Amino acid sequence: MKIKPYYLSCLVAGLLGAQACHDKLDVSQKSAITATSMWESEGDALAAVYGAYNKMRSTFSAAYVFWGEYRSGFWGPGIATNTTYSDPFTNELNATHTHANWQNLYTTINDCNLILKYTPDISFINEADKNNVLANALFVRAFCYYWIGRVWGDAPVLLDGFESGQQDDLYPSREPADRVFEQVGIDLAEADALMPDDVIDRDLASRAAINLLQADYYLWMAKVRDAGETALNAAKQAVDNVVGNPDYGLMADFNNVFRSELNQEIIFAWSFVQDEHTGGYPADLLVPLQYISTQYVENPIKVGTHQQWIFLTNAFKEFLSQNADDQRTNVSFETFFDEPKNTTFQWINKFS
Repeated sequence: MKIKPYYLSCLVAGLLGAQACHDKLDVSQKSAITATSMWESEGDALAAVYGAYNKMRSTFSAAYVFWGEYRSGFWGPGIATNTTYSDPFTNELNATHTHANWQNLYTTINDCNLILKYTPDISFINEADKNNVLANALFVRAFCYYWIGRVWGDAPVLLDGFESGQQDDLYPSREPADRVFEQVGIDLAEADALMPDDVIDRDLASRAAINLLQADYYLWMAKVRDAGETALNAAKQAVDNVVGNPDYGLMADFNNVFRSELNQEIIFAWSFVQDEHTGGYPADLLVPLQYISTQYVENPIKVGTHQQWIFLTNAFKEFLSQNADDQRTNVSFETFFDEPKNTTFQWINKFS
């Protein structure tokens, strides 16, 4: 059963810096969908899609921000820092880093490969529902390979599902990064062709989510992979498709983007049930309780469960603060002077 989401984890991001690193990383294939009684009905296929998204959400729950946002140049040390955080600031994700591991990405990809292998042979009452299942699997696989290509560069490109520890091809070799990115483009084009026009899910794939990922992909290909004007035109077309879609639009109040569920400004999100998780990386952006005066705890200072390991760079704070009417400023971060402690504290509001 699909659970109702209460908390938006994060959105599909725009272009984020990523320098491919070529560390020796093992690929250990473990399928999460192996039951022999599986793949008999459209309900089985739909359950597999939800399973793939669950694995995808788990895969990116913490790694997403380390692979992306923390390497963008917008983030730096908070009140304190350590190598887990400072290494991404300088784009140094070496083999010893907590998130220099692609195992969960390939497990998610394997779930998608099995969906794409078995779903075509399942009888659906409505062919559009089958196409929706296939488009979702292609979207998730493209999303994973897009990050693999940007973070690691050369990597295995696996398109067949693993179902047994006795298979001959359990230990594949890396292929050139060009091949990884080529597969992303292939999967997105096929997902776009298959996705029914009337699907407007925000916690699953939709035409708009596919187009948005295409825009990000083609901009990356143009700027980093020298794909030129052809890629730029493809990115523009994908953006135009989203902007012209009446099911989406900007909200009048920027704060409400983070306060209302799956609203019209959200195109794709990983959703969580309220209180499903505690802590997590948003706590890294808040102020430790023990540092502040008691009367200011949550009034107004937002407190976290541990040290503030990371915060916005001065340059990015200045950018956000240039216009006094910019709604993003106070929602993005807030500043308060704790007079008894004679200390100024800052924290992130939108993830508090």
